[in-house]
Amino acid sequence: MTNYRKQIFCEVLILGGGGAGLTAAIIASKQGFKTYVISKSEILQSHTIAAQGGINAALDPADDWRFHAYDTVKSGDYLADQDSVATMCYHAPEAIAWLKELGVDNPA
Repeated sequence: MTNYRKQIFCEVLILGGGGAGLTAAIIASKQGFKTYVISKSEILQSHTIAAQGGINAALDPADDWRFHAYDTVKSGDYLADQDSVATMCYHAPEAIAWLKELGVDNPA
């Protein structure tokens, strides 16, 4: 077995090529940082792509983020931090719009 080592230099090193890791990489690189992502799987085979459930958000004008928050807390048996759930649900439509801008196929 041959040992192969390559030294790289970067300003931001991200471990994990799932949705959170790739989002961090996009943000860091757009801010001008030399960024690397290390992933144990190919980017298009990450766990995020395997999450078939999709993303939920109150996108319809007749819907309200508060209903989404209530459903999220209730389905989690009231174990989730309710302030965090409220923040997530309130900002979910913005996140969906941002993912669409990035070219994510049908984020909602």
